[in-house]
Amino acid sequence: DEWMQRISIDFCFWVAGVGILASIVGIFLVRTREGIPKDQLMHKLLGSIRFGVVGASLLATGGALLVIGIILDWSSETWSIWGCTLVGLVAGVIIGEITEYATSFSYNPTQEIARKSLTGPATVIIQGLGVGMLSTLTRRVV
Repeated sequence: DEWMQRISIDFCFWVAGVGILASIVGIFLVRTREGIPKDQLMHKLLGSIRFGVVGASLLATGGALLVIGIILDWSSETWSIWGCTLVGLVAGVIIGEITEYATSFSYNPTQEIARKSLTGPATVIIQGLGVGMLSTLTRRVV
């Protein structure tokens, strides 16, 4: 019916808006202090970014529940739809973590590609393709 179509359209915009606001807040959660030793800098930066992602995700989760509850008047469908939203959000965070693992120099896959550069460009290409293929496989599973 027309009412359900309108709610479906409103829902998408409101949840997207909450996600955008949560992302903006998440930007301000990313902080580091000055004077960090260079050997710890990358670790601290990645930890700070992870804190911002987790904070924004939690805000988006709570905001989505609030929006869904208000739009659906806290009916029994509220929890089902929020659960679907939660699954999508968790999948996105997992995919982000997998991407960070495959592309950050702090982790073994990228360090292994760098070590292959000692033997020549062909081994770098082969190792890079292998790591790239493995990283896309894990995202497909999620």
